[in-house]
Amino acid sequence: MTNQNNKHISKSFQKALRQLDRWRKNKNPVVTTVKEVRKLDGEDNPIFHRGPANELWGRPNRFSMK
Repeated sequence: MTNQNNKHISKSFQKALRQLDRWRKNKNPVVTTVKEVRKLDGEDNPIFHRGPANELWGRPNRFSMK
């Protein structure tokens, strides 16, 4: 059973798992990452950046056991 269909996982986490699967299959999804964190009035405010997964995370490697 994959965690994508698990009812006890939030929808946002299921979406992230689907994006990772697409990324592993070289479909290069657009992902949102935190670019930097700025402090305004004593609070941390993250600055987000959207872009292709292959540019932000690099190319996925295949996993193999030896």
